[in-house]
Amino acid sequence: ATNDIRVRVAATGLTLPGAIQTLDILVAPAATTYTINYTAETTTEVIPATVEYSTVVGMTSPTTGTGANVALTPGANKYFRVKATGLTLPGAVQTLVVANRPATPAYTINYTAETTTQVIPATDEYANNVGMTSATSGTGVVLAVTPGNNLYFRVKATGLTLPGAVQTLVVANRPATPAYTINYTAETTTQVIPATDEYANNVGMTSATSGTGVVLAVTPGNNLYFRTKATAGAFASAVQTLTVANRPATPAAVYNTATGNLTSVTTAMEYSINGGTVWNACESTIQAIAVESLSASNDIKVVVTSTGSSFESNIQTIDILAGPSAPTFSNADAQQDKLIGLPINATNLEGRINSGSWISLIVSGTGESTTLVGINVGDTVDVRVKATGTTLYGETATKIAINMDIIAPTVSVTASTSDITSESSIIYTMQFSEAVTGFDIADITVSSGTKGTFTAVDADTYTLEVTNTGSSTQIVTVNAGVCTDIATNPNTSGSKTITIDRTQPTCVITANTTNITTASSIIYTFEFSKNVIDFVIGDITVTNGTKGTFTEVDQDTYTLVVTNSGSYIQTIHLDSGVCTDVLGNYSLSADKVITIDRAGPTVTITASTTDTTNASSITYTIQFNETVTGFDIDDITVINGTKGTFTQVDADTFTLVVTNSASCTQTVTVSAGVCQDALANDNTSGTKIITIERIGPSLVITANVLNTTNASSVTYTFEFSQNVTGFDTNDIIVTNGTKGTFAELDSNTYTLIVTNSGNTIQTVTVSAGVCVSQAAGDENTGATKVITIENNPPVITIDPTSRTTDTTNITPTISVSDSNGLNYWKYKWTDKATKPTEPIEEWTLGVGAGETITLTSNGVWYLHVQAQDTIGNIKYKYSGAYIKAAVGATKATDIQLPTITVNPENRVADTTNITAEVTVNDNIGIKSWKYKWTASTTKPTIGWITGVGTNQTISQTQNGTWYLHVEAEDVSGNKWYEYKGTYIKTAADTYGPQIRADITNREMSESSIAVVVSVTDSSGVANYKYKWTVNTVKPTIGWVVGAGTGQTITQSLDGLWYLHVEATDTKGNISYKYYGEYKKGTVQTIADEYEIGFTSADKVNFKYYLGIDQYGETRTMLVSKTGKSKNFVRGEILNADNTFKEGIYYIDRRGLIKRYSTN
Repeated sequence: ATNDIRVRVAATGLTLPGAIQTLDILVAPAATTYTINYTAETTTEVIPATVEYSTVVGMTSPTTGTGANVALTPGANKYFRVKATGLTLPGAVQTLVVANRPATPAYTINYTAETTTQVIPATDEYANNVGMTSATSGTGVVLAVTPGNNLYFRVKATGLTLPGAVQTLVVANRPATPAYTINYTAETTTQVIPATDEYANNVGMTSATSGTGVVLAVTPGNNLYFRTKATAGAFASAVQTLTVANRPATPAAVYNTATGNLTSVTTAMEYSINGGTVWNACESTIQAIAVESLSASNDIKVVVTSTGSSFESNIQTIDILAGPSAPTFSNADAQQDKLIGLPINATNLEGRINSGSWISLIVSGTGESTTLVGINVGDTVDVRVKATGTTLYGETATKIAINMDIIAPTVSVTASTSDITSESSIIYTMQFSEAVTGFDIADITVSSGTKGTFTAVDADTYTLEVTNTGSSTQIVTVNAGVCTDIATNPNTSGSKTITIDRTQPTCVITANTTNITTASSIIYTFEFSKNVIDFVIGDITVTNGTKGTFTEVDQDTYTLVVTNSGSYIQTIHLDSGVCTDVLGNYSLSADKVITIDRAGPTVTITASTTDTTNASSITYTIQFNETVTGFDIDDITVINGTKGTFTQVDADTFTLVVTNSASCTQTVTVSAGVCQDALANDNTSGTKIITIERIGPSLVITANVLNTTNASSVTYTFEFSQNVTGFDTNDIIVTNGTKGTFAELDSNTYTLIVTNSGNTIQTVTVSAGVCVSQAAGDENTGATKVITIENNPPVITIDPTSRTTDTTNITPTISVSDSNGLNYWKYKWTDKATKPTEPIEEWTLGVGAGETITLTSNGVWYLHVQAQDTIGNIKYKYSGAYIKAAVGATKATDIQLPTITVNPENRVADTTNITAEVTVNDNIGIKSWKYKWTASTTKPTIGWITGVGTNQTISQTQNGTWYLHVEAEDVSGNKWYEYKGTYIKTAADTYGPQIRADITNREMSESSIAVVVSVTDSSGVANYKYKWTVNTVKPTIGWVVGAGTGQTITQSLDGLWYLHVEATDTKGNISYKYYGEYKKGTVQTIADEYEIGFTSADKVNFKYYLGIDQYGETRTMLVSKTGKSKNFVRGEILNADNTFKEGIYYIDRRGLIKRYSTN
């Protein structure tokens, strides 16, 4: 539709091509929007004959609608579009997706839950019979099933789908109930529980557990419940209840360590002294148990044994308590038969020598005892707490008898690492020369480290973990006198120093070439900051090169040969951690980049002119992409030109001036290999081609009207192909017209206004050679433009022109003709002889070149006819009166009013006298008529002037704005009055043309804006122009030149628009008007709610309103929250006090979507 068809008669050897006919290809209609009636299996809408449809999207062999619904086949889509007619393209294709019938449901059973596996939606229904009698709709939940009772399902019928086929869901019976028994000795089931069964502690089987193929432990007093499990294809069985009795009462036996007897027992009981590993039968109500056989880790356990019908009782545990820990005991002094360091005044201790008999000890207030006698050096002396109640003897404290010494213990500090390490944690060992007491972590001093775990390995050995966070010198010291030996001799001091090295090796990579090189082989050297281990060729990454020989020069220096075959950036890279120093510190990453350049310099040649020029001298610039040597003027080849000045601008830029003398194709070439870069690479070639054209400027003459027009003024535009000089109005030859304003728009565009006074063929000619091009002085070619001026309006004939009173229908015949063809003709019936005021669009459109029309209504009627030819000439005519009375009525002698015609009915400002021709008519004759000129529209009461005859030309010679009032009376006394105006007479013509628009504004609409503008002036319209803008400010540029004295001006873009029109008459008077506002918009679907914080780019489908908020700032506001955009007014956005309405969305100045709230 954007490319119409244009047709003309082709030019021949002696004739010009004909006028162009434009066939306006109209925009394709919008796509249809048909829907489906699923119940009837047809379209919901009938398909008219203007629409066609097909079963393929390409619309192959389409079928035309017949005004009936179209049958649809489930699963087969249909495609619709509006048919092409005349010059209108076919509409866009609508795809009507036709769904298949609903699938048969496929419900299954959840045998565990005893329901359907799937929920039953409201769109499905179910029943207990295959005929689906009394079917129930689904409720969106699963459906309970009863073993042995089948169910039946289908998709429900709706207004959009048929019911689906019926699914039969077969529901099986339950399996048999299990029969488990109890093994009371083992406290389990007698039978194993297979995986096909499950059990629980409640009859409802909540949280049931599956069998594992072994017997199941039972708990006395807690019944168990069993059933066969549900499977994917079977229900669970009925539940078996296995009754489990309680245990017998727990024994209450008593053990006395004083007697060594267990009392309050029976022969039905057993006891154990080794944790239940071995059970012994009780022989009577008193059972002897030796105290020495007991231990705190194995209490005495007593139980009532099980029988074939009862469980074993709970086990009674008699808690045999461990004896206290060994008492403090420092030394046994053989010289004095004295025990040293015992608890002060202890009364519960006993001691022995060399595993002899235990003797109760008497301990003094200083913790010493002399009860044991005969102690010799080397004897073993034991001390313990006596047994009491159910508490066993205490642990034994043992010392070897000595003679007390005075030698101080020494200490040696060692470390778990070497003296130089990278470890973050080191364990130090403090080894004393003899057992010491009083030594703990606080007695150790650490520099450059943090103390951790402290451990006493034995009485003379201790360890301490020390951590660190980096390289340092760490010293661990045990000061003198912090602990003592058994003889209370204080220790000497000791220390250990460790060097911690956590520094990672770094690497510097160097090459045996410069950073930019042509070398095909490069030796890279890898120099580490310290000796490393495990560095191999595989640790090196090479980009754009091939690894060769890898050599270890020493433990911190390595080399690698890398070869290459082209020009590129070669990168050598080491990842972090590819090797370590001897302490295990990982190396850091390193890189080396070498540019290998084997590409020669490239050259680009540019010119000081465009690629097509008429210049006689051109400066070429030869630009290399890098510095070159050896380049001079001899290295440049020129075809169709003469070398001139050669200049070296810098090391990579050169210029050459080349002259020429005629039109030609000039070529400048730099051959390959004529110069080199710094690395001796040869250059590539380059060429520049310039077309030198010395042809004179051609001329095209156009007009602002069609080739046939009724315009009294035509603006001709003279467009040269080049800028020219010496062109003026005297170079233009006009036949049948008068030259007016000549204007130079720019150096190659000129306009001339030419007026005419009647029908004629107007010719405008510019001869060859009247001007020359500015660039080269070449002479122009000639051109001619021919316009046909045709002012003859259509011819209208009405037969008959009137009718006296009659009862039959009124049937006049209208004929319309014009040599140029008709644009339209229309007619309208009224009860007055004056031209109707209704717009011509509301008149009835005539058919062909004429027709007989019929009026059936009673009354006095006038027939008004208006026609317009294809040039735009308009003719108006009326006839009448035509009188129709009701059948049987007495014909009135005269019921027809006189008619008054005034020509013209108004006049724009002019200096000439005002003249108006008044014609009065009546069907039976005019008695009299009168007229009067006034300055208002009010009907005069006095001062009327009597008219002469039935036709008279009357004048007004005074300056001013006038109205002409006329009243006529026929011989029957019927009167008619009307006035015409305004008529303006001025002392001088200072008024510009009168500008009119058929609509001065428009509310929001989706259709394009179309405004009919007309321009009139008594002295003639020279020209007019127009422009659409978005405000009321008069434009300064960008005007569009109007056609003739009026046209329809359209605007198809969305927005709020103003139409500006400026007109100039032949005397140079200018008028300007603007009209608006006109609104054009597009309804779009938008989101129901926009998320706060979105940007305007996130949402593209919205309509917005530009307005001023309560703070005087311009805002862009979204106006719809309902899912559809709509037309709107200010009151929908702002309250009466100019504040936003609550909840309005708007886009702030940063493009962020916000929602307005008074909070």
